Amino acid sequence: MIAATSFDEDRRALMADEHLADMLMEDLSRHIKLTELDRYASLLAPDHSPEALEIYQRVLVPLAEGARNRKAYSDMIWALKSMQKYQGGQILARSYAADWIRAYPTRKLMVQELREFLDM
Repeated sequence: MIAATSFDEDRRALMADEHLADMLMEDLSRHIKLTELDRYASLLAPDHSPEALEIYQRVLVPLAEGARNRKAYSDMIWALKSMQKYQGGQILARSYAADWIRAYPTRKLMVQELREFLDM
C-alpha cells in the first residue's frame, strides 16, 4: 500500500509538472486527497474550482457530522482554509462554518474553532 500511495503521488506530481490540470482533476475526483487538492490549488483553481469545491463538500459534510474531538475539528478548519484557495471557496467555507455553528451548538470546542475561523 505504501508503494501505491507513493506512485499515485508521483504520478500526480508529474501531471502538475506537465500542467495537465484536466487529467489531475479527474484523478483527484476519483481518488480524493484533500492535501493534494491544496498542494495543486494554483494549477487547478483557474479552471477547476467548481469540481474542487464539490470534492471538499463530499469530504467536509460527513466529517462535520461525525466530528467529536479536537483532531477532527482541526482537520475541518484546515480544509476550510484550504478550500479558500479556489474561486468561490471563501464564501462557501464561511457558509459551512456558519451552518455548522447553528447545527452543532452543543459541540462547544467545534463552535469555538469555527468562530475563530470566521473572525480571521
